[in-house]
Amino acid sequence: MYDWAWEMWIFQWLGLVLLGAGLLAGALFLTDPARRRRAPDEIGVPGNMPYLPGINIARVRIGGDVAGLLIVVGIIIAFMPMLWGWFLAVAAGSVAVAAGLFLWHRYHPW
Repeated sequence: MYDWAWEMWIFQWLGLVLLGAGLLAGALFLTDPARRRRAPDEIGVPGNMPYLPGINIARVRIGGDVAGLLIVVGIIIAFMPMLWGWFLAVAAGSVAVAAGLFLWHRYHPW
């Protein structure tokens, strides 16, 4: 990598964040089996659970007519509050790409 990139604090910070995230993910991966033995994640009495879930959205038939369109639009509107994080991530990623392109063309003019 070029010298100017290593002098920028953002690349050093990004490297430390990625290293920390990798170490945290590795620690969680190694300690998860012990946590599962100590506190199982089954709900209710083991062996007394229903075999299939009560509502399975995968079994709902959606036709290719207006009713199917309304169901799909309704599901998208219902999940809209959960999608704001994705919109923010796309916006932050767009700003990061724009800043990267600006820096690239600033230090590498054609």
